[in-house]
Amino acid sequence: MRLFHPKLPIYKGSLHMHTTRSDGLRTPDEAAALYEESGYDFINITDHWVCREERRRPNMLVLSGIEIDYALETQCVHLIGVGVDPESLNLGERERADVKRAFREQSLQHGIDTLRAVGGCVALSHPAWSLNTLDVVRSLNGLFAMEIFNSVSRPPWNAERSDASALADVCAANGLLMPLIAVDDSHFYAGEQCAGFVRVQAEALARESIVDALQSGAFYASQGPTIEQVEWDDRRMIVHTSPAERAIFCTSAYYNPNRVAIRPGGVEWVYERRSELGETFVRCEITDAGGRKAWTSPVRWPT
Repeated sequence: MRLFHPKLPIYKGSLHMHTTRSDGLRTPDEAAALYEESGYDFINITDHWVCREERRRPNMLVLSGIEIDYALETQCVHLIGVGVDPESLNLGERERADVKRAFREQSLQHGIDTLRAVGGCVALSHPAWSLNTLDVVRSLNGLFAMEIFNSVSRPPWNAERSDASALADVCAANGLLMPLIAVDDSHFYAGEQCAGFVRVQAEALARESIVDALQSGAFYASQGPTIEQVEWDDRRMIVHTSPAERAIFCTSAYYNPNRVAIRPGGVEWVYERRSELGETFVRCEITDAGGRKAWTSPVRWPT
């Protein structure tokens, strides 16, 4: 199988960010201009409990998104909606507190179902920061992805909980292969912005096409490195990249001496399945010379 179609365009996007409409320090126009100047094709503004209209800028699509959150006993669950239709969601000009109350009167699953019903797709936000467990993630139906990297969930803004790799592998080893996205979760615009993104292969730079591509898994997460193609079958994975320093292949095996490949300037990385190890999934993490990473989503190997 292959990740990307050879003839469809690939778009760079930010899926999680905040503005002065909730607790961000830049206005929507200021935030959008910053990402547009940095070469993004689209952004998804996810202010807390606020959803506003989609719009176009000269060189960028601004999707309507939202972030909703729920408090559990030992953890919280934050969810981002991507490409939500504000008119169908029908929040109008209601106060954020009223919107939050209306959602929280229902179940967490109801929140996911509501965002999906109004044209969006839904991802789990910063699960490491939120202290999420396998049982909680497994209880959430209808997610298209979870954040493997969240730029603001690290110093100087937070304790170091930006990387959710361990939880992603625990989920995959237990049969829940969650696609992976990288985001900024920009609030301060003080260095956390433009640090994590997705590259999405879609028919067009339009809300419906982007949402469909995300739902189908036609994307990868990155801080910088480019993944040109991913190929896999029942015995190996091959990843073609921009020049990188290292590739790590993560599987359900606790240890494999061939898991880490260090080859400065490498552009093709191959992992051969070790059947004797009982490996059930594989994903790849690429690191470039500057320490920036890119991640493939986990894929299932037949048992």
